Amino acid sequence: MRRWVLAAQKETSRQREEPAKRTETTATATATAMDRPLLWILLHTYALSGVLGRHVFVDQPRGWTDAQKTCRAEHTDLSPAVTSVRDTDGLRKASGGTLKWGWVGLHKNNSVWRWSGGGVLTDYKPWRDTEPNNWCGKEWVVEISPTGEWNDGRESNERSFFCISLTLVSENLRWEEALEHCRRQEGDLLAMPSDTRHLLALSELQKTQTQRVWIGLRYLRNRWLWVNGDPMGFQGWSKAGGRSPKANGEETLPREPRCPALDGSCGALTREGLWEARDCRERLSFICD
Repeated sequence: MRRWVLAAQKETSRQREEPAKRTETTATATATAMDRPLLWILLHTYALSGVLGRHVFVDQPRGWTDAQKTCRAEHTDLSPAVTSVRDTDGLRKASGGTLKWGWVGLHKNNSVWRWSGGGVLTDYKPWRDTEPNNWCGKEWVVEISPTGEWNDGRESNERSFFCISLTLVSENLRWEEALEHCRRQEGDLLAMPSDTRHLLALSELQKTQTQRVWIGLRYLRNRWLWVNGDPMGFQGWSKAGGRSPKANGEETLPREPRCPALDGSCGALTREGLWEARDCRERLSFICD
């Protein structure tokens, strides 16, 4: 009799556990199914270059200021993306596979090295030996050499030059459709891991009447990331993204949204230069690099 009671209790316990297990399994399967398209995005991400925009080599020697004007009129700006070996490879590809001497967007302003589109020089500084030397006190702009090293030069020297081109697509698409569109053009939705890239994108956006555009920012597996694999460095969240409280009860600058709902897991850039977490199903214009 005692064995029968114990067996009956085990059976009852098993029957109670099964619905919970089924619910957990269903939830896990649902989450996995929802993540599958996003995992596809990531699996195809790291094979792509994270270089900012499309570099364009202009083999028409001009002074640095004239080169800057040409880039701003016909593209986006003088190339400000020489911030890593990967970016240098982009310049090499633009000049036909062999890097050539040419102006880039780095210049000295009030004793500070800045990029033409905005933003200060970061840690990557591949200067040639003894450079920058500001020869005769007149060298405040930068050219890149065939070895990928930098040399400061006179603004009046005529050189070929590198421009950067960002593409603002006015067609309104959902976020994943916008990503696919950019990748069909051998690009990506724009990433902005630095203030320089952010300022360039903002300047491109403000040439239009568009209020906001999709960028390559996505929430996945409990974190925000750039889909081209760039690190999350610079942050430009709006107040809607939440704020971090200080010890004295005051608030700091806006921070990234934590655990956004499904209708707020894609990133957009506004005309005011702020990032927003929005519904990926919305239809917006977008910027490809």
